This record gives sequence, structure tokens and C-alpha cells, in this order.
Amino acid sequence: MATSMIQRLFKQGTKIVGVGLNYASHAKELGNALPKDPIVFLKPTSSYLENGGTIEIPHPLDSLHHEVELAVVIGHKARDVPERLAMDYIGGYALALDMTARELQVSAMASGLPCTLAKGQDTFTPISSVLPKAMVVDPNNLELWLKVWLLMLCRRMKLHCSLLESPPL
Repeated sequence: MATSMIQRLFKQGTKIVGVGLNYASHAKELGNALPKDPIVFLKPTSSYLENGGTIEIPHPLDSLHHEVELAVVIGHKARDVPERLAMDYIGGYALALDMTARELQVSAMASGLPCTLAKGQDTFTPISSVLPKAMVVDPNNLELWLKVWLLMLCRRMKLHCSLLESPPL
């Protein structure tokens, strides 16, 4: 079932919706105040990268940042869903990597522009296989971790999944 869900995601997924500073611990780590309203951004579907794929770093980008994220996969079309019904629309969960070209993000933010180019490059959203919703008992109480090997140095990132906002449906 998870395999068919990931295949549907890549064939029919129409958008990737991100929510910035949605983890209280990450906002605190960055020294940012918690936002009053959700900071929502879109990533193009060309940024999807299937499990096992290779992240392609466009030249001349060299200041890349990565964050492990909980991907909430919407199981069927949803619009203006009441909060009490939101969980009915979730089909599953996956791990995702949110790549950011930091130099593009800083430039965009300084100009008051969206960070689409910084976050939306091809292959900048690697995603794992999708776990069906029933396999994730409490999506608000997960520990996500990422191990990155670069030049034989290991950097680990842990993020306790304590969402400030529910998935936007």
C-alpha cells in the first residue's frame, strides 16, 4: 500500500505546501519569535525527489541548508476542510528533506520577496516512502532525525516533532 501511495504522490501530487517556523524547538534554536500566523510557502512539484535519488546542486549555489521534515500526504482532494475533519483527509506520512539555497533566501528576504527560488530548485525535496496514516499513532509526538555524510564527517540533526500549526488543508 505504501508503494502505491508514493507512486500516486509523484504522479498526481499537485503541490507541496510548506509551513515555515512550524516547529517550536527550531524557531527557538534560530532565535526567532514564534509567528502569530502560519508562514505558508509553496514548492514546485519538480522539487520532488524519490527515495534513493541524487540531490543535484545547481551551480553556483554553495550555501545549502537542509532540514528534516514530517511530510503530511493528503490522501484526496481537500479544500476549506473544517479542523475537526482534517485528519480524515490525511493519507499518510513520510520523511522529507527541505533544502534551502541560503544565499538566495537571504537575498529574497532582504528584498521582501518570497523564497521560491531558494527552496524550489529541482531535487530540493527528497521524500521517503509513505507510511499509511494508521502506522503513525501520534504525528505530533515523533522524533525525526537525519544523518548527513559530507567529506566523511557526520552531522546529525534531531527535531522533536511538536507542530505549532496543523497541516493546512
